[in-house]
Amino acid sequence: MIATLRCWHCGKESPAIEVPGPPQFAFEVAKWADDIGWHGVIDMSYGRSLVFCCKDHGEAEKTKKGLYRFRARGCKSGQIDAAAKDAEAGA
Repeated sequence: MIATLRCWHCGKESPAIEVPGPPQFAFEVAKWADDIGWHGVIDMSYGRSLVFCCKDHGEAEKTKKGLYRFRARGCKSGQIDAAAKDAEAGA
């Protein structure tokens, strides 16, 4: 089975990956993300698996309590845009 993952924060899609079949458990999706170099987490508060293209996007979606937001905040945060520009300038 071919699958693509999508970052929950920015919507960026991963390259197509081959997986053995549809996921039975949320931790399988998180492991697929980790296998391709993305960041997969299990959100026990809402019983879901979240996929991020980088750890910075995962941190941007956390609340002050350290929980992941119910709805994605997206790239509206000026911090993410500034960090991306700094990374490009340094590369």
